[in-house]
Amino acid sequence: MIDSTDGELLYQEIQNKQNHLERLYTLVEILRNHCEWDKKQTFESLKDSLLEEAYEVIQGIEEQNVEILKEEIGDLLFLTHFYIKLCEEKQYFSKEDVYDFVINKLIERHPHVFKNLRVKDTTEILKNWEGFKKKSFGENTEFLPALMRAHKIQKKASLEGFDWQPNENHHIKEILDQLKSEILELEKELIQNNKDNIEMEIGDILFSVVNLARHLDLSAEQALHKSIEKFIKRFNKVMEIYQKEKDDRLNKQSQLEEIYQRIKKEE
Repeated sequence: MIDSTDGELLYQEIQNKQNHLERLYTLVEILRNHCEWDKKQTFESLKDSLLEEAYEVIQGIEEQNVEILKEEIGDLLFLTHFYIKLCEEKQYFSKEDVYDFVINKLIERHPHVFKNLRVKDTTEILKNWEGFKKKSFGENTEFLPALMRAHKIQKKASLEGFDWQPNENHHIKEILDQLKSEILELEKELIQNNKDNIEMEIGDILFSVVNLARHLDLSAEQALHKSIEKFIKRFNKVMEIYQKEKDDRLNKQSQLEEIYQRIKKEE
């Protein structure tokens, strides 16, 4: 337990730092030493928070809400420094090591900026970037959300020339045809009732949907998030109306469906 005098000294310790990053990191160190909750945190315990903060940054971007964006970028920055602190405690590396590493890496991977390398377009820049990574195809993507991972894998394959080539909108029709083909294959497997094959065909459909979104310069991950939010809002309305109009003599499912379709038309 610390008294108010100690608290004032700790606050002053933060304010005495010369720049914002040093103040933030000093704050992390103080919380790590003096807050019982922060003392208990580990690499594992903070994983969910890290994901949540990243998605809340995306929320601020999607809603074009500057206040949310400012707050959530701050939370993400705090968590990043908290992880650096955990690494320092384990003597893995220091915060200076992290800063130096990312600065040097980004300079190295932008030779068209720092070494006068000539490039034709952004596609060539991305191809050079992938070349610098020197990772095997698909490496270090296992922990990404599945739709995001599919997009990343398809993009890498595209950089190697394995892709439908833009041709007005003809290539979009080809991708749609591929999607329809995958749906037909699913229908066949449903008749056979083989769960493993059904699962595989559903995966192929999702993979094709991601490919379609990618060629339309959209994120399937974000598209699905928006559809989920739309469904949540609609369903909340459905249940609100149902509570006012429900008739116990009628089938609940039929009533909910009728209300849902009514709300869709109103929208």
